[in-house]
Amino acid sequence: DVTNANQPILVRASNSGEQNTENLWSNLIGGHRYRLQVNGTADQGQFDSDYGLAWSTTGTIGWTGSSGNAWQNSGQANFVRGQSGSVYDDYEHVVFNDHADASRTNISVQGSPTPASILVDNSTRDYSFNDGPIGQTPAGLIKRGTGTLTLNSHNLHIGKNHIESGTVVVTADQALGSTAAQTIVSSGAALAFRSVNYTAAEPVSVSGNGPTGRGAIENQAGNSSFAGPVTVTSSSGIGVTGGSLAITGNLSVDASQTATKLGSGTLAMRGGHTLSHNSRLFVQAGSVILAPEASSPVSIAAQGAALQIGNAGAVVIDASRRDPLSDSSVRTQRVSVINDSATGLTVSAGMTAANEITGRGNTFVSAGASLQADRIEQNALLIGSAAKVELRNSSAGGTASLVQSLVIDGGSRPTGLLDLANNDLVISATNATKNTVLSTTVQQILFSQNKTGAHSHWDRAGISTSTAAAINSSAGGELLGLAAIRNSDFLTVGMSAEDSFSGLPVDSDDILVKYTFLGDANLDGLIDMDDYGLIDAIMRGIRPNLGWISGDFNYDGSVDFDDYGLIDFAFGMQNAILLEESVGAVSLSAPATTHQAATLASFLNSDATLVVPEPETWLLLGIGCVTIGIAALARRRRVSSQ
Repeated sequence: DVTNANQPILVRASNSGEQNTENLWSNLIGGHRYRLQVNGTADQGQFDSDYGLAWSTTGTIGWTGSSGNAWQNSGQANFVRGQSGSVYDDYEHVVFNDHADASRTNISVQGSPTPASILVDNSTRDYSFNDGPIGQTPAGLIKRGTGTLTLNSHNLHIGKNHIESGTVVVTADQALGSTAAQTIVSSGAALAFRSVNYTAAEPVSVSGNGPTGRGAIENQAGNSSFAGPVTVTSSSGIGVTGGSLAITGNLSVDASQTATKLGSGTLAMRGGHTLSHNSRLFVQAGSVILAPEASSPVSIAAQGAALQIGNAGAVVIDASRRDPLSDSSVRTQRVSVINDSATGLTVSAGMTAANEITGRGNTFVSAGASLQADRIEQNALLIGSAAKVELRNSSAGGTASLVQSLVIDGGSRPTGLLDLANNDLVISATNATKNTVLSTTVQQILFSQNKTGAHSHWDRAGISTSTAAAINSSAGGELLGLAAIRNSDFLTVGMSAEDSFSGLPVDSDDILVKYTFLGDANLDGLIDMDDYGLIDAIMRGIRPNLGWISGDFNYDGSVDFDDYGLIDFAFGMQNAILLEESVGAVSLSAPATTHQAATLASFLNSDATLVVPEPETWLLLGIGCVTIGIAALARRRRVSSQ
């Protein structure tokens, strides 16, 4: 019986302390009000939300501002109780709504009032709390209605804040009270910042895009920072409509949810972040800076986790302290990037590792920075001086990347590096540009190849293949390299141009760069009669020299015995590996294994003799054993009937 209580009463709020504590007042006997104080433990100084203490007092009061704008204990009669004006006493339930004097909604909080509960339910009146803190009440703040509440001073209240509708604007550090409890932003509501450096680590969970579609979290003006952490429990917008916002705590996106960057301003994520299974960070507009500190946690569930950049968005990655696209402990867990923006993805510093980078946008790797990816499909890839782009060696036989434009700083004497490993590359071109694009591509391959005598080092900037360098070193000779041709060259030599290349659709004027055997003139993944026929046609003066497809495998401008030496060596080694392993071991499928390198070295150190046939004797050879081993890799072309 609490109707005549004048002593503290222990109230058990059952298992779900959070929900039951919020509803406790309505469950107690009507006509009275009670102070709810959450118990704490002396050793931890934390509160247990399952328990409370209640004192008997009298009912709920509502703000009117009839005598001024001060909210203080036993001060001005600025509240109404029932039909009568009233002063405020601590442990009152206080309500701020649309019945107040419109000129008295800028509340001056004085003397650290400690109400039993705080409800702001406003749609036609905007409120602000100014000057002094709300005291150490265990109550939280509940915001309802479509109006705005602005918190202009720090507060000490301990309970959870529930922003159920409308907007709560923060302009002061710790305005949301103690960090012991979180702030919950419901779908359709918003937590906004204006020119505030919020250092208190207030946990915030959000859902939805806010009341105006500008974000459940929004920076409205000025440059703000928020220590967070922030959890996206349901797909939500984070808007920067003015100035900039830095989230210095962890941003966590729950499984299958999307955090969308809205607004034209800049969002800087300087803390860590957690991207759960199938979650996504979508930069719809403005820019996002990913620059986690070295100590910041970066946790990524690789399956389905993605960074998406819309056509009006941009992302800058500063990986100088920690890579934001790879899990900090498991480097194989990486984010896929979908970039559709012309100002899209910039790696400004450090080394970042992504899965695929796809889309119609541009990727910039600034001077000195590094980018790793499985494959890249972009409008443009721009590589700065001393910058490096590495495509990972693929155990599945290499994949193809596609760029409309490849720009490496330094041009024909490049200072940036693109390492294809065992992957292929398509560079888009037109009939008017294909010769220039091919010339630049070949020059960049030759610069990286850095050939001295008969040996290619692949140790300089340009377009390189670290995989070929490793295998050639084991082989003791030139076995693998990078072929570069115009797709239209196939037409010139009596074949049909490719309509697809390593799984990518291509046009007749595109430039095709393939990791393959030196001597694989027609880029089908092996050396056979077709390749010897192409080089013989040049030697006999039947066709003009078109470069690689004509047998100029060392790119010196002529087809001669040096090129015959390359094709003969590669042909012999190709067969040696097939006889050793009975499969196409040295091929595009897995060219960089330790076992293959050992096999090459063993063969070269043996007394085996390489017999290289003349083209006329091809039909007498057991070519079937060659074809069987790499049949899955060979893409034989049709002879044109034209």
